[in-house]
Amino acid sequence: MTWRPRFSLRTLVVFLLLVTSGVGLWWHWEAWYCVRVLEGHGSLVNSTTFSSDGRGVLTTSYDKTARAWDATTGKCLRVLEARSCPVAISVNRARVLTKGREKTARVWDTARRECLYALKGHVDRPYSGAFSPDGSRIVTTSYDRTARIWDATTGKCLGMLKGHQDAVSSAAFSPDGGRVVTASYDGTAGIWDAMTGERLRVLDGHRGWLISAAFRSDGKRVLTAGYDRTARIWDARTGECLRVLKGHEDAVSSAAFSPDGGRIVTGSADGTGRVWDVAAGEQLYVLRAHSYAVIAAAFSPDGVRVVTGSQDRTVRIWRRRRPEWWWGVFYLWEFWLTVLFAGVFVWSVWRDRRALAATAGDGELKRGDVDR
Repeated sequence: MTWRPRFSLRTLVVFLLLVTSGVGLWWHWEAWYCVRVLEGHGSLVNSTTFSSDGRGVLTTSYDKTARAWDATTGKCLRVLEARSCPVAISVNRARVLTKGREKTARVWDTARRECLYALKGHVDRPYSGAFSPDGSRIVTTSYDRTARIWDATTGKCLGMLKGHQDAVSSAAFSPDGGRVVTASYDGTAGIWDAMTGERLRVLDGHRGWLISAAFRSDGKRVLTAGYDRTARIWDARTGECLRVLKGHEDAVSSAAFSPDGGRIVTGSADGTGRVWDVAAGEQLYVLRAHSYAVIAAAFSPDGVRVVTGSQDRTVRIWRRRRPEWWWGVFYLWEFWLTVLFAGVFVWSVWRDRRALAATAGDGELKRGDVDR
C-alpha cells in the first residue's frame, strides 16, 4: 500500500500565502506596536512615567530601585537603590517617594542618591503616593484608611483626608493642585479639597476594591479602576458616572488619560494593556506582549507612545502608527488579498478531496477485479 499525501503542493503553497497575508492584515490593523523592551528590574514594576520632554522613562519596582531610561535606545541611564520600595517619582524635582514595612514613607534625591527625610504620621503601613504637578506637595495613602498631604520641601504634614472605610490604595492631585482624588478598598473613590481636607464628592459604583484613580488634564473628569474588571469615567463636579469601560478579563490595576484627554490606557492582571476612546467608551486597541499582570501604564507627553510596567519585571514602550494615506491603501490590499487566498485555499482543498476520493475508488475497483 503506497502512502498518498492528503493535500497537494498547490494547497500547501496557497495555505502559506494565506497565513502571510493574514499576518500582514493583522499588522496593519494593530495600530500600536512595541518598540522597546526595558529590562533590568529584579521584581515587578509598580509605576511608570515619561519624563516631561518625553525623551526618558522613569520606573520604580519592588526590587527597591528606581530607574531612569533613554526612551529611544532603551538604555538604563541611572539607578537609585533605596532601602524600601519606591512608589512615585517627581519628574520636576527629581525626587522619589518610597514606602517600607514600617509606618513611614521616605523622600529621596535622585541626583545625590540620598534620603532627604521621612514622612511620619500614618498609623499603619503606607500603600502608595503621588507628587503634585508642581512637585511642591506629596500625597500618601495607607492601610490606616487615610491619605495625608505633605510639604515636599520640609516633610511637614499639611493635612489628613479621612472618611474611607478601608485601606486607601491610590491618590492623585488635580492638574491645578487644588483637589485630590483617592481610591479605596471600600469600593469608592473620593474627591477632596487639598487645602481644607473636606470631601467634596463620593464616587460610588464599582463592585470591589479600587486600585487606581486619576484626574484628566483639564480636571473635569476622574478615572477609576478596580477589581471588578472595569474602569469608570466620572464627572468631577457632579460625581456622575459617565462611562464604564468593560473588556478586561481580570482586575484593572492602572488607568490614565492621554494628555489631550481623548484616550485612556489601562493595565490589567489579565496581562494586557488596552487603549480606549473616551467619548464613545469603546476599546480601540489591545497591547499584548507581557507575560504577567500589567501593573502600570501611562501616555507620553505627545500622546503617541505608551509605557507599561509588569509583574514580568519588564517595561515596554509602545508606539502608535500615524494614519498616513498609504496605510489605508495597504490595509485594503491586504484585506482583499486575504479574502482571495482564503477562497483559493477552500477551492484547492475541495479539489484535493475529490482527487483523493477518486483515487481511493479506483483502488477498490482494482481489488474487486482481482477477487473475481
